[in-house]
Amino acid sequence: MSSHYLHLILSYQRLTETDISGEQRSAFLLGAVAPDAVAVHRDKRRTHYAVHAGITWGFRFPAFEQEFAGYRERSILHQCFYRGYKYHLLLDDAWMRECLHRAMFRLMIRRLAGDANGRVQYYHEMSQFDAFHRASVAHNVLQDACACLAQADFDLLPEFLEWDALNVMLEHLSSTMSQRVSHFDGQILRARDAERFLVRVSEVPMEL
Repeated sequence: MSSHYLHLILSYQRLTETDISGEQRSAFLLGAVAPDAVAVHRDKRRTHYAVHAGITWGFRFPAFEQEFAGYRERSILHQCFYRGYKYHLLLDDAWMRECLHRAMFRLMIRRLAGDANGRVQYYHEMSQFDAFHRASVAHNVLQDACACLAQADFDLLPEFLEWDALNVMLEHLSSTMSQRVSHFDGQILRARDAERFLVRVSEVPMEL
């Protein structure tokens, strides 16, 4: 899945293109990072409505829609949260199609070659790409996005999500805002794949 940073910054950048503002913007951002608000990594399959077999991944969007069918009718803020949550799933779907599948083939080749550090390198390269992407973003944008997210009403979170995990995520995002690199040349997460992901994301509709 794509990183916390990419979910937050890409969602915030798209929000600036809309008339969503104030509490509604904060609620959307909360939804846009909420699926990752779990302490145990395996629980992300539950929050992402994900299924996988080997290197094939998918998302059970009908199950997501059914679970949130009544939730999103409760208030405008709940609706914004729901829209942000679905946007998160769509971004992960784009990451899966443009980056994850290709990276997993390269990881499999490395595993067959006896390289046990391939998975570690993949996540390291994700962090490198985040830092590379930040170099093209105005210095205040991530800070503004973090501040907007911090103003969200955490009572919007469904019971299966965790406040504590979300606080840890926000603290991590705030503490790494200064990390930037001028060049990215990943061997597992290829730059051209990440660029294709960004293009696909730019086409994901905000009105869901």
